Amino acid sequence: MSDYVLCRYPSPSSFAIKNLTRIKNVIKNSTTSTTISISFNEPKPSTGPIVRYEVRYVYQEQICSGGLSTGDVITQYTNCTHTTDRTVCSIDNLYPYWNYSIRVRGYTIIGPGNWSVPVQQRTDQDIPHPPSGVSVPVKNSTWITVQWIKPDLKTGPTSYTATAIDAITKTNTSSCTTNGFESTKCKIENLDEYWPYTIVVKATTENESTYSTDNKTVRTQEAAPGQVTGFWVSVETDVTKPRTVNVTCNPPTERDKNGIITNYTLVWGYPGGTQNHRTSRTCSWLQISVEPQKKYTFTVWASTKPGKGKTNSTSEDIPAGAPLVVAESQQMILLGSASSVSDTEKQFRVDFNASLVCDTRNGEITNRYVFVSEADVANTG
Repeated sequence: MSDYVLCRYPSPSSFAIKNLTRIKNVIKNSTTSTTISISFNEPKPSTGPIVRYEVRYVYQEQICSGGLSTGDVITQYTNCTHTTDRTVCSIDNLYPYWNYSIRVRGYTIIGPGNWSVPVQQRTDQDIPHPPSGVSVPVKNSTWITVQWIKPDLKTGPTSYTATAIDAITKTNTSSCTTNGFESTKCKIENLDEYWPYTIVVKATTENESTYSTDNKTVRTQEAAPGQVTGFWVSVETDVTKPRTVNVTCNPPTERDKNGIITNYTLVWGYPGGTQNHRTSRTCSWLQISVEPQKKYTFTVWASTKPGKGKTNSTSEDIPAGAPLVVAESQQMILLGSASSVSDTEKQFRVDFNASLVCDTRNGEITNRYVFVSEADVANTG
């Protein structure tokens, strides 16, 4: 085959009977992942019939790495079957997807003959052995680097796929693939921030796939959170009370928290006015004083340790309320002396406390009225 690395087979040291013809035309008959079957023309030695065959094979990579020691050469005395003009021998207990150099010789009762010319053959691919030692040496808020230990045996051209499985929904989220048996690292992207994942590594050959058994559970790093949810601004509905608002919101969705929420921030104000700023641990601000007849903008966001999240804003027109009631301790109407009028029998003077009549904290005063009635009428209602 074209992808074999052919190199010189070492010369055998054992003696051979000169008149025992060398086995010729050795060819591959069939292969599996652990066996190679060869066939050849049976020799016709003059020293008697063949009583057995010896097959010698060696890993092709070992041959090319600088020679062989005695332990490197594997010998099998194998059972062979005969047909009309061919003999078939099977070599077993081989490794998958390994190159082997194979020679065979026959024996008569006198002894062995010469080795055949070596043939090179590779066993078939097999199911991969599982990768192990899954780890996450580097992680970010949206990606992680996955590393693993390659299988203990190469069983064919191998690719690896590392998959992040959502630890909450148990669904595959994202993955990365790398090719080559020696590859042991790849980067999974497009993950959610501060989210738990179970990392599984799959080894694949053309035959099948095998999954790692020592999977790793990891949480991505924190990031700035998403928007808060359920953002409400409610204005005081009792018109006799000062103008205030309540601002409340809910945290971002569980997947959009992106970390541990440290606080919530509210900024509010109107054009030309002061921008106010306040933080809370619960996303709730009650009885915030506002000016009537102004259009306020309220902006809120959540924060995590990495920083400020996405903002959420809404605008609210603050309606005017009723003029605020004067406290009983404050006298608003002052009666003047009789000398202040021209007809003391039909007239009297009324003075107003301007600071009380002109109180606009609940809105602009549009009208002012003075009600005059006889004392007995006023007392009755």
